Amino acid sequence: MNTKNEKDSFRNVISKGPLSRKRAAKNKDLWNIGREGIYRDAIYEAYLDICRTCKGIGNSGDDKDAVFQNLAQQLERLIRTGVNNQDEFENEHENLCGSFISGFHGFEMNYGKAQKVVNMAFKYLYCCDGCDNTVFQYCHMPLDSKTLTWCRTWCNNKDYQLGIRADITLSKLDKQTYLSIQNAIRNRLKDGKAVHKVNEGEDPLPKTPLDAEFIIWAREMHKNQ
Repeated sequence: MNTKNEKDSFRNVISKGPLSRKRAAKNKDLWNIGREGIYRDAIYEAYLDICRTCKGIGNSGDDKDAVFQNLAQQLERLIRTGVNNQDEFENEHENLCGSFISGFHGFEMNYGKAQKVVNMAFKYLYCCDGCDNTVFQYCHMPLDSKTLTWCRTWCNNKDYQLGIRADITLSKLDKQTYLSIQNAIRNRLKDGKAVHKVNEGEDPLPKTPLDAEFIIWAREMHKNQ
């Protein structure tokens, strides 16, 4: 399933940070995967999604920049070299989250927030012109309140034995719960029969979690509008 329209729409709603639509209007190469600085920009844009819940990190100066640069280098290496299967990606993803958590040791950082930064960075990079699907086909679905709403409905039944508490938030999301949710998401999507229902409408979802997230997030955003 082609999600180009969803990617373009997502790029156009970014209102702040280094990948904002205002910057994109001034720089036609802003969203080019080969542009110098794109990986760090993706990390910083992803950080902005959680920064309000990370007390103190905003004032950490050079330490913060060093963590972002290290993570950007790891991401670039991963995307340039690729992975051969889901297991290889899982190892790389765990290393990325671990690097982010250890880099901000002493701050209010946990696996739930780290996965959001790592997964959103992948999402921003997947929106870039010139990227291919070598790594992104294995990516996780970024978890937030909107995607967790879909998970509670479609990945929380007897077939998957997954108990997602109604009060779960990124600040309370531990590693094991996170991995269980991602596994359930992959199982739910793999047969190509998963859907997202909004009011009377029904949208089929792609088999890959990151592609599906574009549709789920957008529909959850607009379902009450």
